[in-house]
Amino acid sequence: AVQLFRTAGANTDLVFMDIQLADGLSFEIFEKTTVTAPVIFTTAYDEYALKAFKVNAVDYLLKPIDRMELMLAVEKFRKAQPTSVESISNDLAMILKSVAEQKPAYRQRFLVNWREEFVPVSIADVAYFVTESGISWLVRSDSKRFVVDETMEEIAAQLDPGIFFRLNRQVIARPEAIKQIHKHFNGKLKITLHPNLTEEVFVSRDTAPEFRAWLNR
Repeated sequence: AVQLFRTAGANTDLVFMDIQLADGLSFEIFEKTTVTAPVIFTTAYDEYALKAFKVNAVDYLLKPIDRMELMLAVEKFRKAQPTSVESISNDLAMILKSVAEQKPAYRQRFLVNWREEFVPVSIADVAYFVTESGISWLVRSDSKRFVVDETMEEIAAQLDPGIFFRLNRQVIARPEAIKQIHKHFNGKLKITLHPNLTEEVFVSRDTAPEFRAWLNR
């Protein structure tokens, strides 16, 4: 990548760059050579945002990439460039077509600790995730529980929203784990999970319509 920027960087209109590469972070490229082309960074995590803008990035997109966010990022680049509107419009159309055809890469399994060994758990075997006292747990359909060394925010970002729903700050569940739904006061819903969870689980009034629509697809 360093050699590419050295030889073709001046002729490059815009670069979309993933922050986490197979051999390290793309920021290392900026330490080894001068990058003159505008860059839009993409990543699954937001921890690198500040560093991205320190190297004069045009914008910073979180995966899975939202179509509207992508359009705004390219529009931001277009306004800063003297390039013709027609050229940018054609490029934007091609980029949007590519993103539309791209399927998000959601997490397929979790490698968890179990006593003295590592156990791969397929996402198809997960009933729900729950956080208790700051610890994230993966609960399998057979009731076995495993600690996951990730926050609920990190876990949620990697799951297919068509398969998992974040009921509240503590629980992310798949539809097969929803055993009962009880109407609660103030428009909230009380959820009974399977396998059983000792703590009561509630869906807020604001989230309830989206939750019902998700279950009713």
